[in-house]
Amino acid sequence: VKGPRIDLATDAIVRPASAKSYGAATRIYGYVEGHLLWAWDIAALGGALASHASARLARAD
Repeated sequence: VKGPRIDLATDAIVRPASAKSYGAATRIYGYVEGHLLWAWDIAALGGALASHASARLARAD
């Protein structure tokens, strides 16, 4: 945890046989200007870590 930021990384991967293979993943959560930012990077199919999904979430009033 670094201020309003949390970095997570895999140290083990457990998945069903039907899921695609990947060797590593990271997730980053951050609180910026009242929004929760989220990014998910994965190393899939023998490749290097690359952006897989991200979002900017705002509070619903």
